[in-house]
Amino acid sequence: MATLAALVALAVGPVAVPGVAQAAPQAAATVSVATTAPTALVLTGQSPWLTPGQPFDLRVALGRGAGSAPASSLGLTLSVYSCLTSVSGFDEAAASDAAPSGRPISSSPVLPWTALPAAVRGVALDIPVSTASDPATSTGPGGYVIDLHDADAGCGVYPVRVELVASPGGAVIGGITTFLVYTDAADTERLRFAEEVPLATTVAATGHRPTTRALLADPAAGLSRPAAAQVAALDATVAAVAADPSVPVTLDVSPQTVQLLATSGHRATVTTLAQLATTPAVHQLLAAPYTQVSAPALVDAGLSTELTRQVQRGGAVLAGNGLHVSPSAGDLGPWVTAGGVDTGTLASLAALGYNQLVLPAGAVADGPAPSPRGGSSAQTFNLATTRQTSVTAITSNADVSSRFAAAPGDPVLAAQELLANLAQIYFEGPNLTTPRAVVAVPPSGWTADPVFVSTLLAGLDGNPIVAPVTMTQLFATFTSPASCGTSGCRLAASPAPSGLPTTAIRVQRARIDGFASAYHGPAGLPQQLGDVLLAGESADLRPSQQAAVVQAAGRSVDAQLSQFAMASDQSITLTARTGTVPVIFVSSADYALAGTLVLSSDKLLFTNQKTKQTGPTVDLDKKTNVTPVVVQAQASGEFKLSVALVSPDDDLVLTSGQVSVRSTATSIVGVVLSLGAVAVLLVWWVRTSLRNRRKRRADEGAAA
Repeated sequence: MATLAALVALAVGPVAVPGVAQAAPQAAATVSVATTAPTALVLTGQSPWLTPGQPFDLRVALGRGAGSAPASSLGLTLSVYSCLTSVSGFDEAAASDAAPSGRPISSSPVLPWTALPAAVRGVALDIPVSTASDPATSTGPGGYVIDLHDADAGCGVYPVRVELVASPGGAVIGGITTFLVYTDAADTERLRFAEEVPLATTVAATGHRPTTRALLADPAAGLSRPAAAQVAALDATVAAVAADPSVPVTLDVSPQTVQLLATSGHRATVTTLAQLATTPAVHQLLAAPYTQVSAPALVDAGLSTELTRQVQRGGAVLAGNGLHVSPSAGDLGPWVTAGGVDTGTLASLAALGYNQLVLPAGAVADGPAPSPRGGSSAQTFNLATTRQTSVTAITSNADVSSRFAAAPGDPVLAAQELLANLAQIYFEGPNLTTPRAVVAVPPSGWTADPVFVSTLLAGLDGNPIVAPVTMTQLFATFTSPASCGTSGCRLAASPAPSGLPTTAIRVQRARIDGFASAYHGPAGLPQQLGDVLLAGESADLRPSQQAAVVQAAGRSVDAQLSQFAMASDQSITLTARTGTVPVIFVSSADYALAGTLVLSSDKLLFTNQKTKQTGPTVDLDKKTNVTPVVVQAQASGEFKLSVALVSPDDDLVLTSGQVSVRSTATSIVGVVLSLGAVAVLLVWWVRTSLRNRRKRRADEGAAA
């Protein structure tokens, strides 16, 4: 695996020209886990914006779609189109695989590939830009100059089509559309922009069932480990954020992922995250649940306590690794979601301490433009949780958020599209004195790409029209929430039901809690079991995968309990009516369990003079543990004594078994009855004998 320094180089890349957001070298492709159809050209760097006098610096490389033609037979053409006047027009230009509609306002001749200056990847094009107020004084490749004589303060985003052509002939092989952002704005109210960057890996169940020995060594042995490429991408993304320390960014760091990094040879990345957390004004870390969960899925399934456990465990894991995220007790800041919430979930989040909410525009029914169309900016507004309390909310921009995954095979192009999208929103109302804001939240399941993140941060660093802020800073921008009208701001319809294995989660939670109540040993084991169950609640898993992880949690509990058992083949003979039965438990564990005996039998009475008794408490702290049980036989014969050792909270049977009890003693009642029977028989025999004697005498007298 590459070193951290090498991953930084992959993520950030060399910076050859000031003001140009450079891409990673070719090796970075092994870090990106996303795939797409091959393209003929790949954007590897460009100027994120231009001010008067700056050239348009472009870097492109051949993609897999370029074929196997020699570079000497290839060329490039550039076409710049009219300034865009709306976000809908921007969307149309960005979505098309072909050239934008309309005639270009500036076009280059065919530029032979081999005649262009070589870059780290592909070739470099440094093209002067000429405007009416700032004529160009030099020329670029092939004598080409971009002519933007229609540039003005209210318009500044120009589509640029770059095509790979066969040379000579000019037949188009393929191309990409990027955007040139030009501004001559002075000191204006820049567009505030807050983005969430998730740092998480996906953990599912393994494809095989681990042995009991493996589960005893590691309760999480039933869970998979992230692929090396995914972890490398995570390392490089963290390094990219650290390499640009002045750009505010909000990091959604998964505590489960932090655990994995800290225990799998990536402690340096955790240390870097801890260092970033010390500058919350630049690097805000969200108070995240243990794993990526859907809060509505848990709350609506009646598992709000699991949401609480997720948040509490997440905070403990982050704090235990030096990542402190909450400014004070009871204040967890913003909850950021790419999905909707309902009123029950909103109340649960507020009760946990989340006083701010970022949610999609479509999740709100009414509000101050809560569902921004195109490039509309957003404002904060209040959502009531109860009659007395509310949370401050803002909606993310679906258009900008979609740019995270717009070009998975070309992360530089995707990042440049996002930056240009922000510029287009800015130019809808430039030079305003009131703050305007946009929030971007990546689509669910999006994996952070280090090249995308480094390109985005580079394009925000010093940006003259976009001001990056953290989520908390964004909420602070608006001193008072906007009004939602007479009906108030309302949430849209509840999210669709999830496929969470609700019953299985409840069952395994009760078993884990039961084990924890009985456990006496080094700290950590019950929590490890709980972490496996929390992993099964991840929203990044399909329902079948969630069920498999929950089952893995159950097997981990089974493995621990398999170390405790009642001694087999116990058989006791009682020679008296009352006696003592030794109940023997054996243990192979390196810790102790304490539980309560539950005794039952059909023919035996216990000290409570009943056939069932709860108690006493038993400690299994030795290899062999003997507990005497006093019993009273109601009759002679062989009986079964059922024994269960139950956790102190009564939710888990730690171990159980039976003892065979044989009673040979005769009771006093039996003796009395037997003697009575003998006496009756004796009286009957005497009376019968006397009667027979008198009868014989009478018969003898009659005969004489």
